Amino acid sequence: MGRRSGGVCDDCTHHTAGPNCERCANNYYRNPLSDIRSPDACLRCLCSAAGSVNGGQCDTQTGACVCKPNVEGERCDRCKAGYYNLNANNPLGCSKCSCSPDSSVSGVCDQLTGQCECRPHVEGLSCDRCAVGYWNPSSPYGCQPCNCDPVNARSATCDQRTGQCLCRPGIGGRTCSGCPDNTYGDPLIGCRPCNCDPSGTESGGCDKHTGACLCKPGVTGARCDACSRGYCASFPECPACPSCFFSMNGHLQQLTLTLERLSNQLILSGGRPTSSDASRRIRTLMDALRRLQDTVSVPPQSSRALTDALQRLNQIRSQLNGLTEDLASQPRDGDIDRSLDDLQALLSSLRLEYFTKRDAFTNTAGSNNASTFYAIQKSYEKSTDAVKRADAAKDTLKKSEGLRENALSDLRDVQPGNTRDLEKLKKDLATRPNLTPTANKVCGGDRVDSCTPERCAGDLCPPDGAPPCGAEEPCAGALPNANKAFQDADEVKAKLQDLNNKITQAAAQIQEAEDSANRVRLSTDELANQIKQVQADVDEDLKDTKDFINNLRDFLSEPHSDPDEVQRVCEAVLDAQVPLSVQKLKQKLKELQDLASSLPDSSRVLESSREQLENARHLLEEANNTRDAAFGIQQDAESILKTMDDNEDIFDELEDKIRQSVDIANNVKNDVKQIEDALMPAEQGIVGVTGLLDEMRPLLDDLRKDVTTGTTHANEAQDQADSAQGEAEHAAEVRKHTPHRRTYCT
Repeated sequence: MGRRSGGVCDDCTHHTAGPNCERCANNYYRNPLSDIRSPDACLRCLCSAAGSVNGGQCDTQTGACVCKPNVEGERCDRCKAGYYNLNANNPLGCSKCSCSPDSSVSGVCDQLTGQCECRPHVEGLSCDRCAVGYWNPSSPYGCQPCNCDPVNARSATCDQRTGQCLCRPGIGGRTCSGCPDNTYGDPLIGCRPCNCDPSGTESGGCDKHTGACLCKPGVTGARCDACSRGYCASFPECPACPSCFFSMNGHLQQLTLTLERLSNQLILSGGRPTSSDASRRIRTLMDALRRLQDTVSVPPQSSRALTDALQRLNQIRSQLNGLTEDLASQPRDGDIDRSLDDLQALLSSLRLEYFTKRDAFTNTAGSNNASTFYAIQKSYEKSTDAVKRADAAKDTLKKSEGLRENALSDLRDVQPGNTRDLEKLKKDLATRPNLTPTANKVCGGDRVDSCTPERCAGDLCPPDGAPPCGAEEPCAGALPNANKAFQDADEVKAKLQDLNNKITQAAAQIQEAEDSANRVRLSTDELANQIKQVQADVDEDLKDTKDFINNLRDFLSEPHSDPDEVQRVCEAVLDAQVPLSVQKLKQKLKELQDLASSLPDSSRVLESSREQLENARHLLEEANNTRDAAFGIQQDAESILKTMDDNEDIFDELEDKIRQSVDIANNVKNDVKQIEDALMPAEQGIVGVTGLLDEMRPLLDDLRKDVTTGTTHANEAQDQADSAQGEAEHAAEVRKHTPHRRTYCT
């Protein structure tokens, strides 16, 4: 207990507080097994200062810790599942994991770094982005490879959300392996434009393989240039028809079906109505059909018109046959032949229409009146059109006769001259042109004999091709040069693909170095917090130890202490196996503090690493630009042949830059490794000091109990001495004449 001053106790001991030192101080709780006056009446709270409410305070009666909302554990020393980064400055204790629900395996992250568990080929602290060369982070199976065409794409990366690769000019498709929008075909051969109306087609224009137009809803036609049935004819808007159209259309379809059903019944019954009711229904349906077709004029009631049309067609056919016989014996020019072909095609078309109308008329002769009416009407309209076409053919026939006469006249005038020119041309072809020099330039051969269109002995080009091109012997001939250009282009393509892979790997290593640097920074901060916590615990335990030693000294110096109790306490102290002396413990703590102060400045190292990573990115960007330049060279075969030495320099430059990027990434990894090695002794020191404290606490608790027991016995002895004062005086006289031996701790 403390000293009283004005009714209030001062300097309360044993971690007590209050006006009368009747309760435990903050960060301590009541020991139910000890009296408030005992040294171990108040025990220190074991709550984590970072994870508990009020900086590590506990319940003053039970010692229970009150955790922050996002913290759990008896000591409030760990984050709940789904939370990370236990921090004293965070009122909630831990921060919620920011794992992407689509790209992470679960919502749980590492409690120290906050790193979420990502799906395949997904990266980032929150699993919010794909690795280099992958896309679609929301896929339940992880990111998918970009698969960009190594030749037609500018790089191996693509858009993270759409997967669209960055294509070169004239190339389209997600992977840059097809034609651009509004074109179709094979990009290697050449893309052709879509033959579609842009206002009626969907995005993309047409099918990339067939060229079929992709029409918008409500639009039809091969070119998507007309409104579909059920849509108003106001292209390109094509709004849907009002409801009355669909009502009338449905009514018409119902009437048509009913009429066909009744017609079938009439045919089965021999063409006669089965009953008077059927006749009335047929007349009703025919009246309704006539009202719907009131714009159609009444056709003739016989086939006389068809017969007249047939006779006129036969007359035209006879005239054409006569003309054909007259012209067969005469030479024809191109215009006359084309005119005759047109007339013959027109005649065939008219004959086909006639037989079609005749068959339709025959088939409908035995049907009901409504079907006959409809068939005759359509046949009449088509026959009328055929007659008009036949009349129009007369003018064409007259023009062809005039052309024939002109052609015959021209033929008589120019035929002799043409014959002379033809004979002269035959003589010239026997001596020129000499194709041998041209063939040698193309094929790279060494032919000497002349070769003309009239006479050419032997092979114009070597059967096995030109001599092979070597490093010392240049190619001779356009064909060998072209073959070598293709071979060189294939080699360049293979090298570019290899460089593409190296660039992708270098980018992945740089990203890995960044992640390692971030993890080291978080580990350094956490270790610094642990060192501060251990230092506070050690200081607190040292203070408790000093208080205990003072109490022990007072107990041993108390004149009323029972010698047996003093002896027992001394033996317990001497027998206690303390792992380290107080001096050595202080030295151990000093070493830990020095170690903490000597830790490398992680922020400086990480800043240096960041600069190196920026240099690596810059080198990678230059490598990509150089690779694009190589792609540009590859597209021109002639330029490849002239600049192959430059290409070798470009490849060497690319490899040097990629190698520098990888070296920088390795340097960053080495820096991170050095920081981790420097942190390892500090972590071991913390574990060692914590272990020593855990071993000393039970020993100190046992000694406190022994001292408490001894103090209690001493108080009882004092009470007995006061009640027997007379006997004590007599005992004192006896003790003056009798030597007394007192035991002290040595």
